[in-house]
Amino acid sequence: ERFYEHGGIDLIAIARATRDNLRARRVVSGASTITMQAARMLRSIPRSWPGKPRQMMWALRLDAHLDKQSILELHLNRLPLGQGSVGVSAAAALYFDASAAELSLGQAALLAALAHAPSRDNPLVAPRRAAARRALVLGRLADLGYADRTEVAAALEEPLIARTNRTPFL
Repeated sequence: ERFYEHGGIDLIAIARATRDNLRARRVVSGASTITMQAARMLRSIPRSWPGKPRQMMWALRLDAHLDKQSILELHLNRLPLGQGSVGVSAAAALYFDASAAELSLGQAALLAALAHAPSRDNPLVAPRRAAARRALVLGRLADLGYADRTEVAAALEEPLIARTNRTPFL
């Protein structure tokens, strides 16, 4: 939500996650930014408490040397999106038999939803879960003003994945 406003680390998200985790007495919320996730993927930093400071330092470095568009592209090109697909282009080809540039709002929302938990929300394995996550993403897009309710309603009516004659590589 604040990707274009922070310098690689979102202090508001860190404060929120700290509060939520302390209240729950376990980890229920994270604070990694897109830049931090990109740094973790680039540097193979473990997803652990000791790895978090390294991830934050690399995120600061990335943000200092790259523009936000480049960081976003770097992240989207390395993001695992299920079924062994890495990056939005590979996932678009797998799930929709299309290029990333050809995706509809509903299709793009599904890929955004997959980023949260690609194996658990996989539309080929758990279509109901994937549809629910897509609906959540579409609602968030509407709430933030990136899509109007009419567009969201149309996107919710789209088929979850493309029906093609070819068998997807599983």
